[in-house]
Amino acid sequence: MRNIYLFKSLQYCSVIIFFCLSLSSDLTAQQLKITDFVVFARGSVQFGSSSFINGGSIGSYRHVETSGSIHIKGNIYSGGTVELANKNTITGRITASNSFRSTNNILSVGSGASLDGNIDILGNIKINSGTVSGKVTHPVGTIYSGPTPLGGNIIGNPMLPVLPQMPAIRNFPAAGNTIVNSTTKLTPGAYGKLSLKGKKTITFSGPGIYIFSAINNSGSENEFVFDFKNTSTGDFLIYVHGDVDLDKLDVSMVNGGSPSRIYTEIHGNGSTSYNKREAMICANGSSGGNSTRWLGTVWAPYAGIDIGAGPFKIIGALWSNEEIKISSGATIEYNPYIFCNLPNAKAGPDKQITCDLPTVKLDGSSATALAQFSWSVLNGKGVIMSGANTATPTVSAAGTYLLTVAVPGGCIATDTAVVTNIPCILPFYPPPATGKVGNLIGAELNSLYMNFGTVKDSAKTIFIILSDSVMIEVIAKQGQYQTLLALLQTAAYGMTDLVNNGPNSLIITGKYPIAGLRKLDGLPNLISYCRPLLPAVSNVGITSTQGDGVMRADFLRNGYQLNGDSVKVGVLSDSYNTIPGNPAQTDVDNGDLPGIGNSNYPLPVEVLLDYPFGRRIDEGRAMLQIIHDIAPKATLAFRTGFISAGDFAEGIRELQQNGCDVIVDDVTYITEPFLKDGLVSQAVNDVNALGVTYLSAAGNFSNKSYQAVFNPVAAPNGIAGQAHSFNASGDIFQNISLSPGVYTIVLQWQDGFTSLGEPGPQNDLDIYLTDNNGLTLFGFNRNNILGGSGDPIEILPFTVTANTQSNILIVKASGSGNIPFKYVIFRGDAIINEFNSGSSTIVGQANAEGALTIGAVRYTRTPAYGFSVPEIEAFSSYGGTPVNGIIRNKPDFTAPDGINTSVSFGSPDIDADGIPNFFGTSAAAPHAAAVVALLKQARKRYYGQNYSSAEIRALLQSTAVDMNTPGFDFISGYGFIKADAAIQRFAAATPSLIQLVVPSNITAGTIPFTVTVKGNFLSDKTQILFRGQPVSSTFINDSTITASIPVFNGNPSIQASTPCLTPTCIDGGLSNTITFFAPVKKNIMIVADNKTKRFGEALPLFTSTITIDGVPLANSGLSLSQLGINTINYRTTATSASNVNNYIIQPSLRNFDPANPIDAGLLELYIYDSVAGVLSITKMPLLVTPKDVSVTYGDPLPAIQFRYSYTDVNIPDSERATFLSNIQSGHQSTIAPNAFAYVNGRALVSGRALV
Repeated sequence: MRNIYLFKSLQYCSVIIFFCLSLSSDLTAQQLKITDFVVFARGSVQFGSSSFINGGSIGSYRHVETSGSIHIKGNIYSGGTVELANKNTITGRITASNSFRSTNNILSVGSGASLDGNIDILGNIKINSGTVSGKVTHPVGTIYSGPTPLGGNIIGNPMLPVLPQMPAIRNFPAAGNTIVNSTTKLTPGAYGKLSLKGKKTITFSGPGIYIFSAINNSGSENEFVFDFKNTSTGDFLIYVHGDVDLDKLDVSMVNGGSPSRIYTEIHGNGSTSYNKREAMICANGSSGGNSTRWLGTVWAPYAGIDIGAGPFKIIGALWSNEEIKISSGATIEYNPYIFCNLPNAKAGPDKQITCDLPTVKLDGSSATALAQFSWSVLNGKGVIMSGANTATPTVSAAGTYLLTVAVPGGCIATDTAVVTNIPCILPFYPPPATGKVGNLIGAELNSLYMNFGTVKDSAKTIFIILSDSVMIEVIAKQGQYQTLLALLQTAAYGMTDLVNNGPNSLIITGKYPIAGLRKLDGLPNLISYCRPLLPAVSNVGITSTQGDGVMRADFLRNGYQLNGDSVKVGVLSDSYNTIPGNPAQTDVDNGDLPGIGNSNYPLPVEVLLDYPFGRRIDEGRAMLQIIHDIAPKATLAFRTGFISAGDFAEGIRELQQNGCDVIVDDVTYITEPFLKDGLVSQAVNDVNALGVTYLSAAGNFSNKSYQAVFNPVAAPNGIAGQAHSFNASGDIFQNISLSPGVYTIVLQWQDGFTSLGEPGPQNDLDIYLTDNNGLTLFGFNRNNILGGSGDPIEILPFTVTANTQSNILIVKASGSGNIPFKYVIFRGDAIINEFNSGSSTIVGQANAEGALTIGAVRYTRTPAYGFSVPEIEAFSSYGGTPVNGIIRNKPDFTAPDGINTSVSFGSPDIDADGIPNFFGTSAAAPHAAAVVALLKQARKRYYGQNYSSAEIRALLQSTAVDMNTPGFDFISGYGFIKADAAIQRFAAATPSLIQLVVPSNITAGTIPFTVTVKGNFLSDKTQILFRGQPVSSTFINDSTITASIPVFNGNPSIQASTPCLTPTCIDGGLSNTITFFAPVKKNIMIVADNKTKRFGEALPLFTSTITIDGVPLANSGLSLSQLGINTINYRTTATSASNVNNYIIQPSLRNFDPANPIDAGLLELYIYDSVAGVLSITKMPLLVTPKDVSVTYGDPLPAIQFRYSYTDVNIPDSERATFLSNIQSGHQSTIAPNAFAYVNGRALVSGRALV
């Protein structure tokens, strides 16, 4: 490299010396321009024989040489030497400046020369023979040898011109990516490599800037056509970043124009040429007589130009900073590109667009008078919305924008501004470049393999990543399951932790090393395809569910003494007890779940299988709490449904086999078929046929779906196949609005499922996300018919960081059928803005014929809270999805959500009681399941029979509260479950009386009057009894009846009687007795106040709020001692060391002794009751600071000491040492031993240090 550097330095120095000598001449030197030259090089210029140069000058800073006969109608100017062969005709001047100061011949000419112009040489001259028509001038001390010059042989200072400066080297805009390799018409813009393989034609359509990464032609003759569009201004500017190999090429012009308006600049360094030196190569002309042609000027600043043997014709000029070699038979006509005074062009600063700022204005400018502005996009990326012919256009897409500034006369200058997009729509993991892959493992696993370490999915949205492995599903080819299963468990593949997907399944599920994923692509004879084990979607004591009252399930417990006894309820959800700290036991201790520690209900929840892959949110435990609140003596079971769809189906059967009478789930698998029954739906139908009542959460997907029959039109450029038109006019982009969040969109179509043992799909559909300009953002598609097998499913996961809009594009890559398809937005708050059809989102087992499907109603939006008609939750899934072309009536019913449980989902605390609220159809479904359990218990008690699912469905249909349109609808089904109305169809409640209300102007007994009877569990069949005899009664509602009372003496008894409905007549019956003049007991309510403490702190002092008939004690005129309350005792399951959670505070009083006259009197006056409060234990704020330490280089690293800062004022003195010790051991167990991290303490902004 050093030698090359010195050579080039010396070369440039010689040029400088030449300039100095020339300028010191007595004669005024002529300053030449580059546009004076038809051929000019900084290095040598070499011509072969039989060439003709028509006009212009030939020049070089070093050497001009011919190797045969040549005719040059022009001048030869050399900064060094000139060497001409025999029979050369030169019509113009010849000069040579001998910049190397050689004493050899500076001009050498062979025999038979015809030299018509003057010859000025700074050195010796030798001409063998011929004619010299002009004068010859050379310095003193030099020799002229040759024919006598007709103008004379002059000894003196030769007239040597100043050779031109080379053209300025332009800054090119970036090249594009599009490879041009076929006959096409190009418009100004940025392209990738131009590579023609023979008999191809490229038409450059209109003047402008054309940018290429390289040009590399081959094969038989290709053609370039410059279409000037009959314009009188504007130039073709061809910028090539790399080398140019034109091979055999014909070039022509159409619709006007001139070669002087074509300019090519080549920035290649010759690295791809045959000798690594030529930036431009033209092949020899065709042997058949067709000449190779080039039009326009070529400037190669970094390497040489090599023109092959003729016939070859150039009209224009050739300029190089290195060498130019022109073989024999070339014709070159002088018609150079004329440089002008370029106008000033500034595109302004680069800009950014964001979701909040979707358009920006570019700040172009020019200091040149009369400047005209024109903007265009390079690489086809970018959108100019307005102002393309102004200095400041408005643009709406990322890209490189080219500003062209023109002035009268045609001179133009360019500059670029780059607009980058700060996207707010981010693919969930790196997508394939084309939006699609064609291998067995698919886009998801392909991306995980290529980007492992950077792909994170802690929420288990797409991947369940376990250290260096991932849970996957491998779908075996028919007949290959056992062979494949055995192979995958060998050391070469390493699959472990297999999941049971049931008998006859083709799906193998297990943990697989990420580093070995690509191995699976090598098993096409065994594998149909692979996919991640896609996690299911959930339809997300101290507490009691507010849904109990709004459904009137309490009516069944209190009016019928029903509690779920003899009924077993199974729950399928994500997890039961995976949150650290054993919160399930806390729920038991608090009375929110049955089990050891709950004295009233000690039978624990039977957990068949909890979630095995780490922590989930324990939604199943919240569902069980709801069931336990409503049916407290029901036996409860739990089984996770979040492992795989096949395992979920097995879990349904396991619960049935373990004696469950009712099963409820809140699980949705996005890989289960939308448009036919899958594995899980079949399991639901199977257990339903065995007598189990199965309930399923409808889903929380609202109407976020689209369904249609594929309507084919042309696909966008760059995407194979056909696009779906969303309307009759060919609109292939469906606009959607997106809010911040994580999104999962799943596309399915009516086709075969290999994973279900069916023949594979016959059609391959894909789904893409595009921007509002129609540019494809990304897709994660696979070849669904690869190898004749696959499943008709595509998944589109992404994240949105700001409010924005996008578009859905559906493409059929292959297949002939215009088949029904559907996509559902399972995650994310999207709004489909147009072309809404097929908006049902109840799919999978929730759409099974054997399931009761439950939608959600906020408990505060029910008749119990003043709403005449219950209001559906906006997110509750819509029904109407066809299964094998038949639409099922889904959902079946609705039930309440938004209620309290002890499990926190991060939901709003709508009732401001400090207890987590549980929203979604996940909360509604267990409410309905608990009601079904009570109804089943009632059927057994009163009739000795079990309710079938069909009977339960019919009963609830006939008694539900209608909601939307009359009768059934696809939003609310048959309406809101009304438990009291349902049971009263087959059994009567036992009434309970509370109070007699006598009109204020009446003295009871003196005259006939109407009394208002207050109570519970009354019906329109209930009769009021006066001294055991019925009187005229009017039913108002289930808590109020009026009755006609005659004149009486004494204090007659009043009862309510409801006739039985059951064969055994153990329902209904007589109420308790009340009288007119008995004292009305006052209700004393002791409500424990909620308390809060931090982890580790001592329990706070517990207090209560006491009311008498709702009046605070302080306003009642009574004291605690008058109420017989000396001490309030409190029970809590919490200690100072209890984990962060909510714990019960249960107040209680002493036991009143009826044999004690004082206590007996109090019991005659008051009813004592208590309500538990909540102790919330929150996290203790902790600051861990390493103590300073000095380390001598080479010495062992000392142990690092830490300072733990927290507030211990409320930690008991006796526990402070233990508290600190536990913190130290817990913290230091997580620290890597024998390693320090040294951090340069400088502030960083965007990764850069502030200095």
